[in-house]
Amino acid sequence: MADRVIELAHLQKQFGDHLVLRDINLSVSKGEVLSIIGASGSGKSTMLRCINLLETPTSGNIFFNGKNITDRDFNLSQYRAKVGMVFQSFNLFNNMSALKNCIVGQVSVLKRSHAEAEETAMKYLRKVGMEPFINAKPAQLSGGQKQRVAIARALAMEPEVLLFDEPTSALDPEMVGEVLAVMKELAETGMTMVVVTHEMGFAREVGNRVLFMADGKLLEELPLQYEGRKLRPDCMVFDRKGDLLFTDLSGTFRDPIGGVYRLTQDSGYHELSLYVGNLASPDGITLSPDGKSLWVSECSSNSVLRFLLDGQGEPRIAQHTPLQALSLIHI
Repeated sequence: MADRVIELAHLQKQFGDHLVLRDINLSVSKGEVLSIIGASGSGKSTMLRCINLLETPTSGNIFFNGKNITDRDFNLSQYRAKVGMVFQSFNLFNNMSALKNCIVGQVSVLKRSHAEAEETAMKYLRKVGMEPFINAKPAQLSGGQKQRVAIARALAMEPEVLLFDEPTSALDPEMVGEVLAVMKELAETGMTMVVVTHEMGFAREVGNRVLFMADGKLLEELPLQYEGRKLRPDCMVFDRKGDLLFTDLSGTFRDPIGGVYRLTQDSGYHELSLYVGNLASPDGITLSPDGKSLWVSECSSNSVLRFLLDGQGEPRIAQHTPLQALSLIHI
């Protein structure tokens, strides 16, 4: 296919006796935003690092615009300039300003003049809203600002594809939105993006496809329908058994058809069931550290619900607390 930018064919990666990636087959088309979700240890980040050859595949092939990048004579530096990567830990040079972080790769890899590199760096720092902080070093920036600089640095190389490895996982909750907003703007420009994320709302709104990964295998696209009704997945969490729980925002206060749904690990994440029903707009979900309580926030009723989980992981309502009460308790 002429519009396939990246293609993985029978990709496998093994560390010692542990097979991390199992026969991965995947294609990404020009202008597509592909979101990949899965539990920690499922192989998501390893797959992304293989695409950028930060990890060498044990077997299989990776094609970029039809050329096999695993061939020995393939120019790796030029390839990485075309396929940029944004890491969860930012990976900025701590001794350089935001501006210099965005210049150095252009000069060393693309052989641009310093003047041209600075002009390009300023263009993309401006694009991500970091122009006022061009002289700041990473230690002087918030997590969200660091990640926006990292995105600008990747964009300054003017790549064809951007890979994002859980770009919001190291951020405080209040900083997540500013990074997702930048990524959403990039998607709207037609940038080809592969995003490993836990932000299901972003995946649903921006991604053309949402793929689920488990045990080193890419599974089918997440089911977005239940009993003929289209779901609006928003937040997700994995329980202690490895089942995926996610919230659905389909309901309203007057028509509470939203809920929490479960994809079971035992079924290979193919079996979808309603876990908690009769909710309007559940916009947050988390498990207690001991895995015995499930907390769900309800934006339409401004409340938080607590469910006790029995030995089989089945929920039972235990507490319904208005957010105003939580605020009073917090104060």
